[in-house]
Amino acid sequence: METKHTRPLSELEPLLDSEDEDIRYEAAREVAWDIKPPYEQVCLWGESPNALRREVTAFILGSSSWVDEAKTVTALTYPQAVPFLLKMLNDADEDVEQTALEALANHKEPNTLPVILGYADHAWEDLRWSVAFSLGGWDWEGACSQYREEAIRVLLKLMDDTDDDVRDWATFSVHNARLDTPETRTRLWKALEDTDCDVRGEAAQGLARFGDRSFIPELTRLLQEEEDLSPCYFLAAEEFGDPALLPAVIAASERWLAEGHEMTWFIEPTIKALRERGLHSS
Repeated sequence: METKHTRPLSELEPLLDSEDEDIRYEAAREVAWDIKPPYEQVCLWGESPNALRREVTAFILGSSSWVDEAKTVTALTYPQAVPFLLKMLNDADEDVEQTALEALANHKEPNTLPVILGYADHAWEDLRWSVAFSLGGWDWEGACSQYREEAIRVLLKLMDDTDDDVRDWATFSVHNARLDTPETRTRLWKALEDTDCDVRGEAAQGLARFGDRSFIPELTRLLQEEEDLSPCYFLAAEEFGDPALLPAVIAASERWLAEGHEMTWFIEPTIKALRERGLHSS
């Protein structure tokens, strides 16, 4: 197998200004993961008159890279970048601002949370999406516990957003971060009626992840009758691990295949897990 060689910085740096987003970000990833130039040099890029260069600079400052040859451990390439990223949030270009916000969230420093949470009220839906997307990965029971209630309040607000993608990621973040409260459970039940299939799916997986067994009859109905099947319905069934769900899962998988989809990673493991659980419980 041919080994991919890292391009030199002299070749990569001009590509950080490319109008082609794929080219620009491929170069930025090589810079952040492989080259790792001095922090001071990267900060100079962040002050470039070219907004595209500033945008990928924010991406680089929020990137993590392998720290061992076996590629088992990652760490932020520039852990000292938080103050510079906070400054980049004042950029006149909204794409730079959004990338800086996401990069800042990657650093997961608790004292930056008030700034990040404040973007939940931003007029631009892409920035609200960045907040919803980022909040699912923080340590709300440990280092960030003082902001847990505010994070829940923000996510509940974003679950009512006018933008489908914002609602989708806010719903995901609620269950991915294990923010299980009476308020979030109630809101997940409401989200089962959302107009967007992805939101409904995340709500189903959330109720399963929170162990709300009163949802099992409704999940059975969704698997058997829902016109727009969400992959999350299968994941929810696997989360419950209740063999009684197996007939509904099989029926749903048959409909899934009949619609031209493949038997994918979220169906086969679910059927296998439920069958095994049934054997063990019989």
